[in-house]
Amino acid sequence: MEKVADGFYNISGGAVDAAGNVYFVDAKWQTIYRWSPANRQLSKVRDNPLDPVNLAFDKSGNLMVISYSGNGTVYSFKAGF
Repeated sequence: MEKVADGFYNISGGAVDAAGNVYFVDAKWQTIYRWSPANRQLSKVRDNPLDPVNLAFDKSGNLMVISYSGNGTVYSFKAGF
């Protein structure tokens, strides 16, 4: 197993897009990250996105974010933009 990075506090919500990129949440810092195994690069996708806790992709390739905000919220966006 390869170590991607350290310094995370509370990782959860792993999801993989059609290209094989891995997305995950650090819930404490309200940040969504993407790990690209093709170029071995970690990047920040969004920060402060309304208490994210879990991720999934829909059939159109939108990243769906399950949030603890309010009474529970689900929102989505195109992950590549």
